[in-house]
Amino acid sequence: MSQNAVLFIMLVILITSSNGTPLNFKNVEMHPNCRNSTYCFERGADYPSALIEELVNKTDVIKIDGATTEQRGTTDHSIVTPCELNYSLEPIYQVKDINNKVRYVVQATRFQQILKVEWCRNKGEITEDKGEYLKIDKLREDSYSAYCVESYSNYRFLVLAEDGNGFESVKALGVPICCRCEIHPMGKIIKF
Repeated sequence: MSQNAVLFIMLVILITSSNGTPLNFKNVEMHPNCRNSTYCFERGADYPSALIEELVNKTDVIKIDGATTEQRGTTDHSIVTPCELNYSLEPIYQVKDINNKVRYVVQATRFQQILKVEWCRNKGEITEDKGEYLKIDKLREDSYSAYCVESYSNYRFLVLAEDGNGFESVKALGVPICCRCEIHPMGKIIKF
């Protein structure tokens, strides 16, 4: 066997994890059910659970700069609003960072990142009355329109480093955190 072949085999051994998977997380793809999203609740077959568990167990203290998951907002869903919303409170397994790269969020037995995500069921202009508190005809008489609009936040998450050898804190790209009603003068262009 040539010296170059031995060097190549040694290099392959050095850049693989204990289960033989290359430690390269630079070109991760979003789970198929979440391709058009900036986050994903789906834990795909390619999620590196064993590696993350191993790294978490080797770590004494894990800290994320910014708000903890417990401080990341709760909503009183008994409040009446003209905008219907959906929400979920569960572990997030993937996020797109502010550079639009898909990253694996650290989820382990002794460290979970759970975030309440809210999104509008029907983004856009409200075209019918919503109880006593929003009368569309009255708004239109006064030259106004009402819209359901999502708010987004760039939360920080602890993610697997791209080389698979540790963790890093990254800002996620626009995770929806609420659905709100906005009233604007008619003719104003609203960005959704």
